[in-house]
Amino acid sequence: MIIASAGDGAHARSVAAATLAQRLGELHEAGARWDDIALLFRASPSFPDFEQALEEAGVPFVTVAGGGFYDRPEIRDLLNLVRAIASPRDDLAMAGLLRSPAFGLSDAGLFRLRWPAAGGGPVGYQQALGGDLTALTQEDRECAGRARSVLEHVSALANRVAVAELLKDVLDRTLYLAVLRAAPGGERLYRNVEKLLQDAHDSGIVRVEDFLEYIETLKSVGAREGEAPSEAPGAVRLMTVHKAKGLEFPIVVLADASRQAPGEFGRVLLSPELGVVARPGRRTDEEPIAFRLARAVEREHEQAEERRLLYVGATRAQEKLIVVGYRGPRRGESWLSLLEQALEEAGARPSAGGPPEWLMLPASGALVAVREVHTSPPPAALPRTAGLRPPDESERRPLFRLVPDEEVEGTDDKPQPTEDGRGCRQNLFAVRAENDAKLIGRLVHVAILRWCFPGHVRLQPLLRASARNEGMLDELEAEQHVAQVVELLGRLRQDARWTELDGARRYHEVPYSLPQGTGTTSGRIDLLVQRSDSVWQIIDFKTSAIHGADDFETQSRSEFGPQLARYRHAVEQQLGAQVETWVCLLNYEGHLEWRRGP
Repeated sequence: MIIASAGDGAHARSVAAATLAQRLGELHEAGARWDDIALLFRASPSFPDFEQALEEAGVPFVTVAGGGFYDRPEIRDLLNLVRAIASPRDDLAMAGLLRSPAFGLSDAGLFRLRWPAAGGGPVGYQQALGGDLTALTQEDRECAGRARSVLEHVSALANRVAVAELLKDVLDRTLYLAVLRAAPGGERLYRNVEKLLQDAHDSGIVRVEDFLEYIETLKSVGAREGEAPSEAPGAVRLMTVHKAKGLEFPIVVLADASRQAPGEFGRVLLSPELGVVARPGRRTDEEPIAFRLARAVEREHEQAEERRLLYVGATRAQEKLIVVGYRGPRRGESWLSLLEQALEEAGARPSAGGPPEWLMLPASGALVAVREVHTSPPPAALPRTAGLRPPDESERRPLFRLVPDEEVEGTDDKPQPTEDGRGCRQNLFAVRAENDAKLIGRLVHVAILRWCFPGHVRLQPLLRASARNEGMLDELEAEQHVAQVVELLGRLRQDARWTELDGARRYHEVPYSLPQGTGTTSGRIDLLVQRSDSVWQIIDFKTSAIHGADDFETQSRSEFGPQLARYRHAVEQQLGAQVETWVCLLNYEGHLEWRRGP
């Protein structure tokens, strides 16, 4: 069966999804079980429209794979709780928490809490909860009072008990799980919350800031975290085709079959046959023949991959296959167009004596149902405003004046030229060693920025995720780099100055900008520390290997010294305070060494 709607993409997709939900309800009434049905997608961004349609139709479902688990409303509510505890001044998190089913303040209640006095300024939610609540209605006053009591209780436990235990305490006090179970699709919401609790328990994290950093790390690397799997029968499954490999279902739906592969290519292509080919110009007629050939080969490969995925998805069906799509303005190749082309080539014609939506394939005698769904036309374009004229050229004034900005930083973890003075490429092994050293430097700086050292439960996931972001896809190589980074960080963690740094007021990756000639010079300071005696310390971390005093003096004259001098000048100019500069050599002949800067 093919369900196809007509119209613009977004609206037509939602109509097709709603029609599918209706059809699944009919199949269920005819005897199909919900867990016999699977919706397969080309890519996970297509999930939300179909999730919404199934939710509105009352069809139970579970998303087996996708990147939106931590963005689910029930999960966001609990993460807002953790954020509010970690930073009580985070009014966005507080508003989300107070408005959630856990406490249930109304929109009007949130407004009155934020603006308690007519003509006065806004008040932070933390301060407002501790103040006078008489401006609220009786119902909102009870909700706000309950929120104040719960937040006071869990704030006293924060960083003393595991985050999992903290969340469980809140769930028990607010009856949040009972509220979720009473909502439509409540069983699925309940399982998702249970999954988050299990994740928090498995992490073993106690500090709420560490738990939030752990979640952000998982999200930043695109961890495809699915919802909690359905333990009990009775849920339609949503997943990507890749996730469905090796599985079969009685009823399979190829959802959003009109999705097309991106048609645009970058200005540089890597071709196995032609190597690296580039398009120097922006216009099509400026494209070299090698680039056109590489693009044609790339497009053929993508089309072959689309057909392969279509075959994989279609062969997951044991009894019935449903294809859902829409006919929009784009005419590129999609699963829907491929199937319709196949029907046309097979000579499909209306079945004799049957409904007009049924087609018969003469060769096999099989019937194919085609259901057309017509959507309302999109609103007409708004008329252009009359009476406006573009300003005369003489009236134009520049909005700003460009000031040349020169990045003069030169650290061991920033890319440097890879050619020697004669213009010849360096030895391949030397280049590889240099790139490895730069990667280690960047990973060390990522950990120091988050003040994450050996002993933290999130250090290893953070370093592995950062290595993948840097393009280190080989797991064995990545582990070797991570081990070196952990060793360097361990030297700082065991240093005598660690306690002082850990307890001081620190500012990481501080940006600065200084005038230089007709332009500016800018950069970032690794660490700015305010001591108790009002002295400011600038600390620059170096991970490159230093081989003795002579090597240090050479690099200090050419790089370390001028760099720290710029840092000092910038801080003194802004703060007008006494400043010390230090360079922390993490690999000085195999150990850590502190050296005073200029």
